[in-house]
Amino acid sequence: FALKLMHTHLSNDERFRKRFIREVEMAMEFTHEHAVQIREFGETDDGSQFFTMDFSVGKSLTQVIKEEKSLSVSRALAISKQILSALKNAHAKGIGHRDLKPDNILLEQRFGKDHALVLDFGIAKILGQEGLTGKSTIGTPLYMSPEQAGGESLDMRTDLYSLGVILYEIDRKSVV
Repeated sequence: FALKLMHTHLSNDERFRKRFIREVEMAMEFTHEHAVQIREFGETDDGSQFFTMDFSVGKSLTQVIKEEKSLSVSRALAISKQILSALKNAHAKGIGHRDLKPDNILLEQRFGKDHALVLDFGIAKILGQEGLTGKSTIGTPLYMSPEQAGGESLDMRTDLYSLGVILYEIDRKSVV
């Protein structure tokens, strides 16, 4: 397993603690072959929040792009289909990722092929009928949709926008 520990200053914020617990409980219920599973969560003796998730021996997509410099179109599409499969399942359950980026995509080698795993549904929000509940700009600016960056109400399309940016980045780095 892997352990993710929240900063103490965040764990001491009661609003953050409640949101963290709600979101981790929601994420624990989400399972998919292309998503890293969160297993349990709790609090340390000093009050810091943590959760455990399945450990992956894979490399982040960021690392793969840096090391290999080039990914073929067919490889990029195969990886994207796996990411989309996880997102489709999450979206069907009302879960939006909101921070999809190459650092949150792990690539393992299984039977000689890429097996993509989306991780960090930890800042995901439960999607309401009107879009993501609450308005905030949580996420990584480079991969945010304009609506997310502007703090507007969101829906699942924000994750698709982020995947589009990732594909653009893969293509751009492959050409350079």
